[in-house]
Amino acid sequence: MRRIAVGAAVALVAAPFAALGAAPAFAAPAPACSTPELTLAQQTALNFVFTGEVTDVALSSKDGARTKVYSVAVESWWSGNVPASVKVASPARVVDCGLSGIREGERYLFFADTERAGRIQALSYEGTAPARPSLRRDVTALLGQPTPAAEPAPEPVELNPTSTVLEHGDAPKLADAVTPAAIGVLLGALLLGVGTVLGRRER
Repeated sequence: MRRIAVGAAVALVAAPFAALGAAPAFAAPAPACSTPELTLAQQTALNFVFTGEVTDVALSSKDGARTKVYSVAVESWWSGNVPASVKVASPARVVDCGLSGIREGERYLFFADTERAGRIQALSYEGTAPARPSLRRDVTALLGQPTPAAEPAPEPVELNPTSTVLEHGDAPKLADAVTPAAIGVLLGALLLGVGTVLGRRER
């Protein structure tokens, strides 16, 4: 009786799939990056090692290649002299060794080796991971204390003062040549002369 009951249950489960002309199937896990992950010593030898908070995640598609672009507010760096704001690009697919699980508002310790078109190119096997205190300590033990990211220096402001250039042979006008100080001197001399004249008359 048990065998009959089990057989009936199996037939009951398989019936809908048989009606659709397909056997039950289960989704296989997505293929991962085939390149082995670097050791910490190899990670810290890469050209870019820095920490920062992801402020934006965007998807870019160009020439059929899909790329995720992460805007990062950099806090400090060990390698690469990274500015305070940087773009990190990575393949959109995990099978192409793209970063996964990177979320806006979270802090990460980035490891990357190349830069292209003003973007740091990060791959999953290079070791980018959440900026855990233990990971920061391990990196600091190998590379020393990190350098705080510096804001870009402001561009110099060009001053363009207007000046009067006299043509050869042109003399400045009298009104332009008289300054407030000269006017004061003239008034003083005039008052002194008037006082002298009045004093003589009183005698």
